[in-house]
Amino acid sequence: MPRCFIAIDLDQKVKDELRKIQQELEACNRGKIKANFVNPDILHLTLLFFGEIDDARVNKVKEVLKTMKIEKVDARLNGLGIFPSQDFIRVIWVGLQPNEKFLQIHETIKAQLERENIKVKQERFESHVTLARIKWLKDKIEFLNCLKKIKVQPLNFTVDAIKLKKSTLTREGPIYEDIFSLQLL
Repeated sequence: MPRCFIAIDLDQKVKDELRKIQQELEACNRGKIKANFVNPDILHLTLLFFGEIDDARVNKVKEVLKTMKIEKVDARLNGLGIFPSQDFIRVIWVGLQPNEKFLQIHETIKAQLERENIKVKQERFESHVTLARIKWLKDKIEFLNCLKKIKVQPLNFTVDAIKLKKSTLTREGPIYEDIFSLQLL
Protein backbone atom coordinates (compact mmCIF):
# COMPACT_ATOMS: atom_id res chain seq x y z
CA MET A 1 0.00 0.00 0.00
CA PRO A 2 1.37 3.42 -0.89
CA ARG A 3 2.00 6.22 1.62
CA CYS A 4 0.02 9.19 0.34
CA PHE A 5 -0.54 12.85 1.10
CA ILE A 6 -2.08 15.96 -0.44
CA ALA A 7 0.39 18.78 -1.04
CA ILE A 8 1.17 22.06 -2.68
CA ASP A 9 4.38 22.15 -4.70
CA LEU A 10 6.60 25.22 -4.66
CA ASP A 11 7.98 27.02 -7.69
CA GLN A 12 11.70 27.02 -8.48
CA LYS A 13 12.48 30.53 -7.18
CA VAL A 14 10.96 29.56 -3.80
CA LYS A 15 12.91 26.29 -3.71
CA ASP A 16 16.11 28.21 -4.53
CA GLU A 17 15.49 30.59 -1.63
CA LEU A 18 14.78 27.68 0.72
CA ARG A 19 17.99 25.97 -0.43
CA LYS A 20 19.93 29.14 0.59
CA ILE A 21 18.27 29.07 4.00
CA GLN A 22 19.20 25.40 4.42
CA GLN A 23 22.83 26.28 3.61
CA GLU A 24 22.75 29.04 6.24
CA LEU A 25 21.31 26.57 8.75
CA GLU A 26 24.05 24.06 7.98
CA ALA A 27 26.71 26.73 8.49
CA CYS A 28 24.99 28.07 11.60
CA ASN A 29 26.41 25.68 14.19
CA ARG A 30 28.80 23.51 12.24
CA GLY A 31 29.73 20.53 14.36
CA LYS A 32 27.11 21.36 16.97
CA ILE A 33 24.07 20.08 15.11
CA LYS A 34 23.13 16.89 13.29
CA ALA A 35 20.17 17.31 10.98
CA ASN A 36 18.60 15.65 7.97
CA PHE A 37 17.89 18.37 5.45
CA VAL A 38 14.99 17.85 3.05
CA ASN A 39 16.08 17.70 -0.58
CA PRO A 40 15.15 21.18 -1.92
CA ASP A 41 13.78 19.62 -5.11
CA ILE A 42 10.94 17.97 -3.15
CA LEU A 43 10.07 20.75 -0.69
CA HIS A 44 6.30 21.25 -0.42
CA LEU A 45 3.43 22.21 1.87
CA THR A 46 1.60 19.14 3.16
CA LEU A 47 -2.12 19.86 3.38
CA LEU A 48 -3.22 16.37 4.50
CA PHE A 49 -1.31 13.19 5.32
CA PHE A 50 -2.95 9.77 5.00
CA GLY A 51 -0.15 7.31 5.70
CA GLU A 52 -0.54 3.99 3.93
CA ILE A 53 -3.81 3.66 2.03
CA ASP A 54 -5.01 1.04 -0.42
CA ASP A 55 -5.77 1.66 -4.09
CA ALA A 56 -9.52 1.86 -3.44
CA ARG A 57 -8.99 4.75 -0.99
CA VAL A 58 -6.53 6.43 -3.37
CA ASN A 59 -9.26 6.35 -6.02
CA LYS A 60 -11.83 7.74 -3.56
CA VAL A 61 -9.49 10.61 -2.69
CA LYS A 62 -9.03 11.37 -6.40
CA GLU A 63 -12.80 11.35 -6.90
CA VAL A 64 -13.31 13.75 -3.99
CA LEU A 65 -10.61 16.11 -5.26
CA LYS A 66 -12.15 16.10 -8.76
CA THR A 67 -15.36 17.60 -7.31
CA MET A 68 -13.64 20.45 -5.48
CA LYS A 69 -13.59 24.06 -6.62
CA ILE A 70 -10.71 25.89 -4.95
CA GLU A 71 -9.36 29.30 -5.93
CA LYS A 72 -5.70 30.03 -6.65
CA VAL A 73 -3.77 31.48 -3.72
CA ASP A 74 -1.30 34.35 -3.80
CA ALA A 75 1.22 33.17 -1.21
CA ARG A 76 4.55 34.22 0.28
CA LEU A 77 7.31 32.87 2.46
CA ASN A 78 7.10 34.04 6.06
CA GLY A 79 9.81 33.40 8.65
CA LEU A 80 11.52 30.44 10.27
CA GLY A 81 10.02 28.30 12.99
CA ILE A 82 10.58 25.12 14.96
CA PHE A 83 8.48 22.16 16.16
CA PRO A 84 7.46 21.12 18.73
CA SER A 85 9.05 23.69 21.13
CA GLN A 86 12.22 25.59 22.00
CA ASP A 87 12.94 23.01 24.70
CA PHE A 88 12.65 20.09 22.29
CA ILE A 89 13.62 21.10 18.75
CA ARG A 90 12.91 18.39 16.16
CA VAL A 91 11.89 20.27 12.99
CA ILE A 92 12.98 23.53 11.37
CA TRP A 93 10.46 25.04 8.98
CA VAL A 94 9.55 28.11 6.94
CA GLY A 95 6.03 29.45 7.21
CA LEU A 96 3.70 30.23 4.32
CA GLN A 97 1.16 33.03 4.25
CA PRO A 98 -1.75 33.55 4.15
CA ASN A 99 -1.99 30.94 6.90
CA GLU A 100 -5.77 31.35 7.22
CA LYS A 101 -6.29 30.59 3.52
CA PHE A 102 -4.18 27.41 3.68
CA LEU A 103 -6.01 26.39 6.86
CA GLN A 104 -9.34 26.95 5.08
CA ILE A 105 -8.24 24.76 2.13
CA HIS A 106 -7.03 22.09 4.56
CA GLU A 107 -10.32 22.11 6.50
CA THR A 108 -12.45 22.10 3.33
CA ILE A 109 -10.67 19.09 1.81
CA LYS A 110 -10.56 17.26 5.16
CA ALA A 111 -14.30 17.76 5.74
CA GLN A 112 -15.14 16.52 2.24
CA LEU A 113 -12.93 13.45 2.67
CA GLU A 114 -14.43 12.65 6.08
CA ARG A 115 -17.92 12.77 4.55
CA GLU A 116 -16.64 9.93 2.34
CA ASN A 117 -15.23 8.07 5.39
CA ILE A 118 -11.61 8.80 4.43
CA LYS A 119 -9.56 9.53 7.54
CA VAL A 120 -6.34 11.53 7.65
CA LYS A 121 -3.39 11.02 10.01
CA GLN A 122 -2.93 14.59 11.08
CA GLU A 123 -3.72 16.13 14.45
CA ARG A 124 -3.24 19.79 13.60
CA PHE A 125 -2.33 21.90 10.59
CA GLU A 126 0.27 24.64 10.31
CA SER A 127 1.11 26.12 6.90
CA HIS A 128 4.81 25.36 6.74
CA VAL A 129 7.53 23.76 4.66
CA THR A 130 9.85 21.41 6.57
CA LEU A 131 13.50 22.28 5.88
CA ALA A 132 15.24 19.89 8.29
CA ARG A 133 14.66 17.28 10.96
CA ILE A 134 16.99 17.63 13.93
CA LYS A 135 18.68 14.47 15.20
CA TRP A 136 21.03 16.06 17.72
CA LEU A 137 21.71 19.59 18.93
CA LYS A 138 24.57 20.54 21.26
CA ASP A 139 23.63 24.11 22.25
CA LYS A 140 19.95 25.09 21.88
CA ILE A 141 20.46 28.70 22.94
CA GLU A 142 23.24 29.27 20.40
CA PHE A 143 21.17 27.55 17.73
CA LEU A 144 18.05 29.64 18.47
CA ASN A 145 20.15 32.83 18.35
CA CYS A 146 21.51 31.74 14.98
CA LEU A 147 17.97 31.07 13.71
CA LYS A 148 16.97 34.62 14.63
CA LYS A 149 19.73 35.98 12.38
CA ILE A 150 18.56 34.11 9.28
CA LYS A 151 16.30 36.30 7.18
CA VAL A 152 13.62 34.74 5.00
CA GLN A 153 12.91 36.73 1.85
CA PRO A 154 9.12 37.23 1.65
CA LEU A 155 8.97 35.81 -1.89
CA ASN A 156 5.56 35.91 -3.51
CA PHE A 157 4.27 33.01 -5.61
CA THR A 158 0.97 31.67 -6.89
CA VAL A 159 -0.46 28.34 -5.81
CA ASP A 160 -2.35 27.05 -8.84
CA ALA A 161 -2.56 23.30 -8.12
CA ILE A 162 -3.06 20.82 -5.30
CA LYS A 163 -1.58 17.36 -5.75
CA LEU A 164 -2.22 13.91 -4.40
CA LYS A 165 1.21 12.33 -4.02
CA LYS A 166 2.63 8.90 -3.32
CA SER A 167 5.74 8.68 -1.15
CA THR A 168 8.24 5.85 -1.45
CA LEU A 169 10.87 5.78 1.29
CA THR A 170 14.42 4.91 0.22
CA ARG A 171 17.84 5.08 1.89
CA GLU A 172 18.54 8.26 -0.08
CA GLY A 173 15.30 9.86 1.08
CA PRO A 174 11.69 9.86 -0.06
CA ILE A 175 10.70 9.75 -3.71
CA TYR A 176 7.44 11.51 -4.51
CA GLU A 177 5.17 10.70 -7.42
CA ASP A 178 2.16 12.79 -8.44
CA ILE A 179 -0.97 10.64 -8.57
CA PHE A 180 -3.49 13.39 -9.29
CA SER A 181 -3.40 17.16 -9.78
CA LEU A 182 -6.31 19.52 -9.10
CA GLN A 183 -5.94 22.77 -11.04
CA LEU A 184 -7.15 25.71 -9.00
CA LEU A 185 -9.52 28.34 -10.37
